[in-house]
Amino acid sequence: MTRPHDSWAEVYDLAYREELGEFYEHLHERTLEEIGRIVSPPASIVDFGAGTGRLAIPLSCSGYRVTAVEPSGPMLEQLRKAAKGLDITCVQSTMQDFQSEMRFDLAMCVFTVVIYLLDESQLREALRRASDCLVPGGKL
Repeated sequence: MTRPHDSWAEVYDLAYREELGEFYEHLHERTLEEIGRIVSPPASIVDFGAGTGRLAIPLSCSGYRVTAVEPSGPMLEQLRKAAKGLDITCVQSTMQDFQSEMRFDLAMCVFTVVIYLLDESQLREALRRASDCLVPGGKL
């Protein structure tokens, strides 16, 4: 099954940088700062819609334990290439199908992730799965 972003995974980051310029970088940095306000390393984070690792990689470099969940195989492959040597667990799954024995301090679905949930039942299931994988008191 072809997923959104499969065909342009290799240029995904470049396309966003070119299209949004400095705003893209500012949004990226502010997002990382906000995550740091919510949880501190070595907190465990599940990054739904992780894409090419735009957030997963710097979070891992900062000492967080990161699980990157992404439905697109080519996007995960780009993440794996960029994250060589980092301890990031990669899982190919949609948010609404994700299951894990591991529990996380933070579950995040940043930027456009939820627009791929096409109806209320998918949204409810995705949020239930995110909630189910959190430690008591964990944040979404």
